Amino acid sequence: INPDAEVEVSLPDQMGNLRASGNGNLLMGMDPTKPFNMAGTYTLTKGSFLFQIKNLLRLPMSIKEGSRIYWTGDPTDANISVSAVYKTRAPLKGLTVIPEEEGIRIPVECIIRLGGKLMNPDMSFGIALPNVEESIKSLVFSAIDTNNPTVVAEQTIYLMVMNQFKPVVASAGSVDVGTTSVALVTNQINSWLSQITQKVNIGVNYRPPSSSTQQEFDVAVSTQLFNDRLLIDGTFGMNSYNSASFSQSATIVGDINIEYILTKNRRWRVHAYNRTNTLTILNNNSPYTQGVGVTYQRDFSNFRDLFTSKKKREKEKEKL
Repeated sequence: INPDAEVEVSLPDQMGNLRASGNGNLLMGMDPTKPFNMAGTYTLTKGSFLFQIKNLLRLPMSIKEGSRIYWTGDPTDANISVSAVYKTRAPLKGLTVIPEEEGIRIPVECIIRLGGKLMNPDMSFGIALPNVEESIKSLVFSAIDTNNPTVVAEQTIYLMVMNQFKPVVASAGSVDVGTTSVALVTNQINSWLSQITQKVNIGVNYRPPSSSTQQEFDVAVSTQLFNDRLLIDGTFGMNSYNSASFSQSATIVGDINIEYILTKNRRWRVHAYNRTNTLTILNNNSPYTQGVGVTYQRDFSNFRDLFTSKKKREKEKEKL
């Protein structure tokens, strides 16, 4: 498969639209009993999933690298294992009754997993908290029953629509109608922005001032440059916090991840990041953490494949 080729699939029942590119080896053939058949695995390196609920919500999501589509014969009977991610920053209001914790906003990844058959996929939901302090992770996952798929699905969709957690504590109060309206408008803007170009994903998130927080504005940008070898993913804007120590503490957020793929097989990578420390901002300590590193990644079915080169494996197959 040419990595420059783009595959587009419209899922049934208006579930959304999947557009991606990747690599892999596919065997295609014809015989008297089967007009056309396909076999092989197509590994996705980048792409987007336009998730929609009928005509009420259209939200662009990024496909996780390593997602797969694979065939074993009938081209219309493909199997998939695809994960798509929507990134946002959500306050802890609704999950805690401690006032100084309610205004803390943390990075949240809303995950949709598609499995089973391509034309009739099984959909499941998940929530991840990347680069979040363990104490806050414990607070979130103790408030949300992650063993209940229905609860996780409700929380995930609520986060995607409202950019905040669905309240689970009695003192969380009523839903802010103004915030709800703004969230729906910003989601529509994000949908329009996603249709302008496939090269850059742009998302906006605005929250008007309330009794516990000041107004907040974020812009998320992700793109891949230089033949998809340079990956840039960042969020920029102004976040505000209310705490016992800092009743009106505001900070400029500049969370960014930069990754460069060093080799064509995409195994060696160098990356750098800068991210906001939510708790240390409230305690007036160091507001950011920076880091650089090198990673090596390789997929294998067994340990023998891990230590045997591809050329050697191909020669062994030829002997057989």
